Amino acid sequence: MAKQFGETFEPYATHAGTELNMLSVGVVSPEAMIARAEADNANLTWILRGVGVILMFFGVLMGMKPLAVLGDVIPLLGSIVAFGTTFVAAGIAISLSLVTIATAWIVYRPLLGIGLMAVAIAIIAFLVIRSKRKPEVLAPGVFEVVP
Repeated sequence: MAKQFGETFEPYATHAGTELNMLSVGVVSPEAMIARAEADNANLTWILRGVGVILMFFGVLMGMKPLAVLGDVIPLLGSIVAFGTTFVAAGIAISLSLVTIATAWIVYRPLLGIGLMAVAIAIIAFLVIRSKRKPEVLAPGVFEVVP
């Protein structure tokens, strides 16, 4: 899809002000070309969202790394703290990524954006409530470990 100019092609300016410049091999209808471009765009968008979640996870994990290093003073404790910070970093990264995606979607798809925002808030609330829970005392000096 382009504008023919002499023996060459130049981008076609749409009424919306964008330019189209797509090429497909064979005889392809304009509707098929547009559908293919939309599908490619949707796939790229989801790939970039996934990469963003992964980058946010590693960023949060690196920010929590000093806790694991501090726990390495006692060898077994360091492994447990590192394992725990991985799950906390995953929860924080997923919830913050959902907030970022939902904020962008609220303008274009309000119902989907608000739904994602609700899921993100639920994850954050779960993490906050879970971190504030105190262990119950069973007997003097004995605590029950609740997963």
